[in-house]
Amino acid sequence: RDSDSDQRVAALNMAGNGGSGSTAHMHTKAAWVFSRWVVLVAGIVLMAISGTIYLFGVYSDDLKHEFGYTQTEVNSVSTIMNSGLWASFLGGFFYDRFGPRSTTFIGALFVALGYLLMHLEGVGALESRSSVSLGLYAFLVGQGGGWLYTAALNTSTINFEPKHRGKVVGLLVSFFGLSAGIFALVYGAWFQPDTSKLFLFFSITIGSLAVIASLFNNISVGRPRETSAEVSKRLKVAYIMALLLALYIGGSGLLDQALHSELTKRWISVCIVLFFVAFIIVGCSGRTKWVWRNPEAGAKPDMHSALIAPPSPSDDDADDDTTVGDMGKQESTTANIKRELNLLRSIRTSEYWLLFAIFAIYVGSGVTVISNLGNMVKSLKGSPQLKDDLGTLLAVFNSAGRMFFGFVSDRYSHKYTRAHFLIATGAILAATQALLAFSTADMLYAGIILTGFGYGGVFCLLPCLVSELFGVENFGGNYSVMGLGPAAGSLLFSTYLAGHLYERHADVPFVNKDHVHGFNCVGGDCYRASMLINASACVGGMFLSFLLIRRIRTLNASNATALV
Repeated sequence: RDSDSDQRVAALNMAGNGGSGSTAHMHTKAAWVFSRWVVLVAGIVLMAISGTIYLFGVYSDDLKHEFGYTQTEVNSVSTIMNSGLWASFLGGFFYDRFGPRSTTFIGALFVALGYLLMHLEGVGALESRSSVSLGLYAFLVGQGGGWLYTAALNTSTINFEPKHRGKVVGLLVSFFGLSAGIFALVYGAWFQPDTSKLFLFFSITIGSLAVIASLFNNISVGRPRETSAEVSKRLKVAYIMALLLALYIGGSGLLDQALHSELTKRWISVCIVLFFVAFIIVGCSGRTKWVWRNPEAGAKPDMHSALIAPPSPSDDDADDDTTVGDMGKQESTTANIKRELNLLRSIRTSEYWLLFAIFAIYVGSGVTVISNLGNMVKSLKGSPQLKDDLGTLLAVFNSAGRMFFGFVSDRYSHKYTRAHFLIATGAILAATQALLAFSTADMLYAGIILTGFGYGGVFCLLPCLVSELFGVENFGGNYSVMGLGPAAGSLLFSTYLAGHLYERHADVPFVNKDHVHGFNCVGGDCYRASMLINASACVGGMFLSFLLIRRIRTLNASNATALV
């Protein structure tokens, strides 16, 4: 089985270098394969540029007036963009067949083309401006973002051992959450309120950076040179830098709004870029050999699933103080679940559909807040500065939640499965939705901070659970198809419920620059009913998480018996 995995990893890297991806040709062409730390930094860059869908809540009100849309139409565009992201299951299958580099390159093309078409729609070059056509272009952006997300997440999930997987995933997806904070400052400094120019900037910048990052995105080969303690130390340094960046973005965003200086805003956005460059330099430094030429001969893949490369007593799991004799006692963890399931086998399990439903509920509730942030502020008569402040705080605490739950779920993985922490994220989201149902403008600060924190935690925990319950060999397809859950949840909670309930209370007329008439909603009733429905749904998600824990205990018990 190790030989098969060696060939699969080498073939995937060959495919990314112009090969066919077939194991039969893996020795016919040499591949440039970078170390897993360089790949991790490339993944961070990909995450930071693929999370721009979270910026939608910041510019949605500008888009509404520039394009002359109703709130339901704006919500539809947002939902379609999110659906494109979470319905990017073809990217997962493509990744499993052709590898990370080809997947990254195609994702870059999708994003660049989608934003370019949105720009052309905005400037009137396509003579349409309908929400349907803009939604189709937004779907393409979401698809591209999903392919980039898949390429970045899957590769580092494979490259690092299960013991560190929570921290690695948390670090990666934290930058997906920080993306909105970074680009919110850029939007405010250079483009606001012209969304069309912003779309052109995204098309050029994101497309170019993603193509460059694709060159460094590969599955690493060879046994790791570092001890478990060294890996943990480097990841802690990365966490500290990510937290500093998040704090800088948050502080800069608040200072940016307070100063009202265009020059200051632009200097802040430039400093963020410099900070990010410093992060990359530090991330690639240390005792890391950058690249090997044609490394597949005699090399072993760095894939530590028990069915691929069982760890020896000297490996990273040795310091967990866990022996085969007491593995059966770990009923609340995934320690004994060692299996590799493809999609057809995964969807026949109850745990797959439990995760699917939890994902749909939690993400759908969170997207309702994120996509409607600008209009929530306006409905409660908040200032434009409040909207920008909340957008920055949402990005910062979204990122913080991803890092926190990644670190904590790794730290206590010997006692609790990550499904236990899903109950915690559900409780946070349920309480937040209830708070927002009766919120004033000033109370939005607490609501948005908690929403970002709980919502971010979901995106760290779910990928780890998928890899632990179903394995890493088919992780791309398994996780990507599960992304249909958030797409369905966003459509139900954000578009149908929040959009239509908002329209029922919209009675304040407005006229945009193109003399298109519409109605806004003002008051606490605009989102109260939808928030209360979301809160109830999140309580249901907590119950499903409890059922998942019981299912994991059953799997652990049966597998522990087999081991003994």
